[in-house]
Amino acid sequence: MWKSVLKVSEEGSCDRVAIEKTKELLSEGKEDFIVIEGFVWTVTGFEDEYPTNHTWIRFNDGTLFDPTIDQFNKYGGIEERISEGTPVDDEGNPYEKPVKHYSPKEYLKYCSLNKE
Repeated sequence: MWKSVLKVSEEGSCDRVAIEKTKELLSEGKEDFIVIEGFVWTVTGFEDEYPTNHTWIRFNDGTLFDPTIDQFNKYGGIEERISEGTPVDDEGNPYEKPVKHYSPKEYLKYCSLNKE
């Protein structure tokens, strides 16, 4: 369903999908998940030097909701998903920002505040 509703293979689609899925799950009374603003290393990478920002949902049972991974196919797919801490670049230098975890309501509030 999600691949036909949203253009999930476009770069940057992960945020739109996470927002819509969070709204849908909350409307169904489900709050057993977090939204992760993390990073991924792709096989070839954009410049193959640093991890790429990416957002997905992780349910409390460990299941992931991430229909937007197709956007990374042109870079060979996802090699590693970084969902904790602060990632480092290929030279071991800390990246500019750490991974963030949000409760569903926190994520929607964060997104509404950063919309402008």
